[in-house]
Amino acid sequence: MTTGPSANEVPSLVLNSHHNPPEPDWSLLERSDRTDWSRQELSDHIDQLATALSSAKEILAIQRDREQQGNAQLLIQNLVLQKMNQTIHAEEHKKKDDRTKLFPGGKGRHLTGDDFIEELEQAASARAQKQVEREGRAAQWKKVADFNDCVKTAWEGCQAAYERAVDEWRGHCNELLSQGTMKKNLPSKPARMLKKDVIRSVHEAEVETEESSGSEGGEEQQI
Repeated sequence: MTTGPSANEVPSLVLNSHHNPPEPDWSLLERSDRTDWSRQELSDHIDQLATALSSAKEILAIQRDREQQGNAQLLIQNLVLQKMNQTIHAEEHKKKDDRTKLFPGGKGRHLTGDDFIEELEQAASARAQKQVEREGRAAQWKKVADFNDCVKTAWEGCQAAYERAVDEWRGHCNELLSQGTMKKNLPSKPARMLKKDVIRSVHEAEVETEESSGSEGGEEQQI
């Protein structure tokens, strides 16, 4: 069996060809013990050093360019390999549906066979169980959301009640001060209810409601 090329082939490493400059004359680095340089010879030697340095600079630039190209190619290859790995992982962990389980490999089966009927019943039972679990999770999430809404409403009510109590307290204190009451004898500022106490109060109310509903249901069954 022959297979065609993959749609996500790893790109090959491509390096642009450059004109290779001549190697510098490294012998110019050797120090000479000559001390009888003529003016012309010294000028020629400086020109040779400048030419060699220029060649070395060009070679270094080409090497840096090739290194950047290689790094870019490796980055692209790594991205392609990551994408291929994700595709392979998704294919290997693909969720099997009932058709895949009942008709493995796409092959036919005897629809009236006992094994096939049993697998159909098991698949239907599994679907029903998953549906029950989904409904249970949905009910639990709704219960949590309703509880949070109740806590929010109760907390906002407590905040509003506290603000009203503080306003009444200030008015009462001002009235007492105008009547000559000393500050140390003024009533204490109203206490603010903590949010944890509000949460506990809402929870206790819900528990009491559930217990009351359960007891009423039991009495109706007895009747």
